[in-house]
Amino acid sequence: MALPYGKYLLDRKLAEGGMAEIFLARPAPTPAGAGVRPGPFVVKRLFSHNSSESEFVRMFKNEARLASRLKHPNIVDIFDQGEIDGSFFLAMEFINGEDLRGIAQQSDAMNRRPPLAVVCRIIMDILAGLHYAHSLADENGKPLGVVHRDVSPQNILVTFDGVVKIIDFGIAKATMAHENEQTQAGMVKGKYAYMSPEQARSARLDGRSDVFSVGILLWELITWRRLFKRGTDLATMVAVAEEPVPSMLLLTPDCPQVLDDLVQKSLAKEADQRYRSAREFQEALADCLTKLGWDFGQKAVSAYMTEIFRERIVQRESEMRAVQNAAKRDSLRQAVPAVQLPQPVAAKTPAVTMPLQVISLPPVQGGRPNIPANLRTTMPFAPAGLQVPKPVPKPTPTAGTGSVSGPSPVQPGAVAVLGPRKPVDAPVVPQQPATRRSPSGGIKLDPAVANPSLATLPNPTLPRASSQEAPTGPVQLMAPEKVGLAQQAGRKRVILAIALGVSIGVLAVVLLQLMLSR
Repeated sequence: MALPYGKYLLDRKLAEGGMAEIFLARPAPTPAGAGVRPGPFVVKRLFSHNSSESEFVRMFKNEARLASRLKHPNIVDIFDQGEIDGSFFLAMEFINGEDLRGIAQQSDAMNRRPPLAVVCRIIMDILAGLHYAHSLADENGKPLGVVHRDVSPQNILVTFDGVVKIIDFGIAKATMAHENEQTQAGMVKGKYAYMSPEQARSARLDGRSDVFSVGILLWELITWRRLFKRGTDLATMVAVAEEPVPSMLLLTPDCPQVLDDLVQKSLAKEADQRYRSAREFQEALADCLTKLGWDFGQKAVSAYMTEIFRERIVQRESEMRAVQNAAKRDSLRQAVPAVQLPQPVAAKTPAVTMPLQVISLPPVQGGRPNIPANLRTTMPFAPAGLQVPKPVPKPTPTAGTGSVSGPSPVQPGAVAVLGPRKPVDAPVVPQQPATRRSPSGGIKLDPAVANPSLATLPNPTLPRASSQEAPTGPVQLMAPEKVGLAQQAGRKRVILAIALGVSIGVLAVVLLQLMLSR
């Protein structure tokens, strides 16, 4: 399971050294890890117990400071550094390969020592990266005099593609910088078996000290033996400072004499007798291999790495795919901000009159409102027995006739049926047949063709006006007992019709079942 560490996720531990541990890492799927370069890469984290010691922290920060300047194909790229949760870290590119110590162990396990041309090509690439570091200058063009001081098998990586990378400039020192400080008396930094004699004596160092360390690597890779390693650290340092270097021809008879001479010059005890720079050593080695006619290309290194690490390459590719797939899943889980699209402007719609809104209509002449055609309606079921016939003008009485009799008093409980009245002093108008009126007032219904579902139910107790003569006279009264009898008769007819319909339906269902049973 990945371990969260600030803006990184630490997938698994690759190795650990004396002051730090190294993890395979990738960006964290959080806003903090949004700007981090794609993984996988390596995070080198200083041990928590070393983070409190100023000397370790100074060495760690010194490596980060130099890393911001060192950009070379043969030097590992460090792209981030800082402090998270009280521990200092460096973030660097992931090198898909092995260090020289692991290569030597695998070669012994497979009994397949590297060819001399492959060994020389690895050494040439190391010298190229060191010369770039030794020649580094500040903003004003003044050389910084960077010295690695820890060139050893653990700090040289070789990828499966044959690319050589130098790592761990943690104790490198800019010997000519303004902030230069010499190593304290009695303090020796680096691995004793790969130190130069001046480094073992804590003397002033320059690039030729790293040249001596590279010479030790070349001697050991050709002879397949340790050069200065002894039983104790003190004995090792004495051997570095005083013991002569044996010829490689004594241990490796197939080694060319010209190659042995080159190695002996790089391992001179006095710095003035060595190559003046790493570039001079690299060029001399390239000329020697060219004269020998050896194939020392990068493809030769890649072929050898593929031969001895075939199974590990397959395993490493599987691990890389797992890390990349995890990074893809993390990127899909990240919330994507929604794109704000412009909203269309809604068209203004006219106001709609509510169904229950009260509409006031202006009255017309005669005191009756003028109802528009779209508001006129017919009540489907009017109260039974109530008809309001259209008033008909009453003929004017002849001379000598008494005054028009007034309306008779209405008895309590009686239903008044308004009959047409003849206004006094009105001209004689031909009588019109009586018609029914709907509640809307302007629609006339003909009794002969009218739809009975839209008309009021007829009341048998009310006299119908003849087509020849309209009813005249005062208001006629009807007893409430007769009105009730008429309403009861109508209800009975409705109930009888419903019962008859239900009976017919039940009878039809029974007949259908009898027919189907046969």
